Amino acid sequence: MSRSCISRPRIKIAVGIAGYQEVVGTNRAIGSCYKSVDHVFFIDGIYSKYYRYSNTKNKLSDDGTRELAARYPNVILQDMPMSTEIGKRNKLLSLCKQYSCDFLITLDTDEYIIEADWALFRKNLKEIVLERDRGKYLVYNIPFTENWGLSGGWTAQRQRLFYRPSKIRYYGKHYRYKILDKQSVEYGRIYDGDSGFDTIRGIRIKEDKSVRSAEREKAMKEYENTYLIPRNGYETTYSIVRMGYKVRP
Repeated sequence: MSRSCISRPRIKIAVGIAGYQEVVGTNRAIGSCYKSVDHVFFIDGIYSKYYRYSNTKNKLSDDGTRELAARYPNVILQDMPMSTEIGKRNKLLSLCKQYSCDFLITLDTDEYIIEADWALFRKNLKEIVLERDRGKYLVYNIPFTENWGLSGGWTAQRQRLFYRPSKIRYYGKHYRYKILDKQSVEYGRIYDGDSGFDTIRGIRIKEDKSVRSAEREKAMKEYENTYLIPRNGYETTYSIVRMGYKVRP
């Protein structure tokens, strides 16, 4: 059989969400994508460092969030109470290896996918990530609309798409990554412009905090200002560090 007759295996896409006590936002996030991806990973449990700011002291969601997530046919629910945010995000990456997913899109529970043309998105994954870049780059932007109180939101891009996600680990902050595969670091020039990442179009992520109570948002701000915001205010939006070993493909 000629090479032209051999079809490439279908791209497998997962969406990863780390959540806690947020029924409406979780329902909106999962509902915006579950029919168009292979798996949705939902990791439930309060962040260990957020615990001190929250009036709710349950370590797993008990407001119906877990039950709602489990009703979706392709949601994989995992419990990680009192883990760090980085620990939960790294679990999302490692689940991609367990379920043989090629790409991971990450969402927060105050975010959801809009303007979706999944056929175009998959086409861009194939033509840009696999064919043009030949799998050399692991982190890409997705168009993003932030909710900063502006009419219609603020348009940006965020690093929310990961190729070969099991080869990546977050470290320290949610915008820093380690690449575990030495070959990937060797090709570690990252694409395009000031942000350093090429943008894959076909979907857009929208942030909308209106589903959160004022009390919840206040607690989240205290947590973020303490643990997530760079102290000097000037840290770049991403960092990739070299590892001294190679992970088998």
